[in-house]
Amino acid sequence: MGTTHQPPPVTVAGRIDDATFARLVEAATRAPSIHNTQPWRVVRGPHGTVELHYDPSRNLAVIDAGGRGALLSCGAALLNLRLAWTMAGVEPVVRVQPRPKEPTVLASVGLGLPRSPAQDERELHDAIPRRHTYRAAFAARTVEEGTAQALLAAVTVEGATGELLTPARTAAVLALEAEADRLWASDPAYLAELWQWTDRHHDGIPTTAFGPRDVEVHAHLRDFGRGRRPAARPTVAIADQPLLLLISTPLDSTRDSLLAGMAMQRVLLAATAAGLAATFLDQALEHPELRWLVRDPVHGKGMPQVLLRIGYPTAEPTVTPRRPTDVVTG
Repeated sequence: MGTTHQPPPVTVAGRIDDATFARLVEAATRAPSIHNTQPWRVVRGPHGTVELHYDPSRNLAVIDAGGRGALLSCGAALLNLRLAWTMAGVEPVVRVQPRPKEPTVLASVGLGLPRSPAQDERELHDAIPRRHTYRAAFAARTVEEGTAQALLAAVTVEGATGELLTPARTAAVLALEAEADRLWASDPAYLAELWQWTDRHHDGIPTTAFGPRDVEVHAHLRDFGRGRRPAARPTVAIADQPLLLLISTPLDSTRDSLLAGMAMQRVLLAATAAGLAATFLDQALEHPELRWLVRDPVHGKGMPQVLLRIGYPTAEPTVTPRRPTDVVTG
């Protein structure tokens, strides 16, 4: 059963009402994030807007030195925020980087014209609390062509480019992933950072039950939604899975990273709504020497941003906790 949309928000002296703001924050903060860092703040802005800020205190200095992963995460939160505005009965008016002199202010979302949400928007919004990063094996079942094309369409809606990898491209990209695993696992600074962010027992991220040596063993399983001890490596080889989807953008600016994050989240929500699950394969994309090799050497255009493997799940996804609301909005 679909969720009925909420009544239009009420603003008093340019301030959005508390109930609407709480729903917007809840939706935004259900986005996936690199290492489960949740690198965002959601605050009230001027004239009844809600602003999405980047929190640099949650930056990963090794794996995400340039902040691209954090921006992808914030882009996913922005897509959720847009959907929540729509469910409140208004067209969201989005301004990216509304104050150029304040680079941590990534976007503002305000009140547009009243309108009811479309059916696909309802379905995507309903999928927000059900979407979780998947870490187990996929079922031996092919994703239907129509569903695969719908996921590609979800990418283009946000202005990004999507590519479903052919078997030959899949083999080449998975070889790059294996090389990236080897390189990251031999980097002491990376392993230390991985341990730091998987052993955070405050701000909503639980203490893990494994130590630094285990981190080295499991480093290759790191993904955007991680927050507890990883599961064992899937028993079904990644290469046998039905879909590998690469998301690229025209350039590599802050706007492009946010755009890629919105496209990523739209795909993840569409996949969830279709009964699918997704896992991130971003080790190679996060390595400066390997990222560009992920792009199709013959026909590839733009900047590779996100690589997803998508299929039918065989297990329940792992739920990762979120930071307290007063921390995110304070």
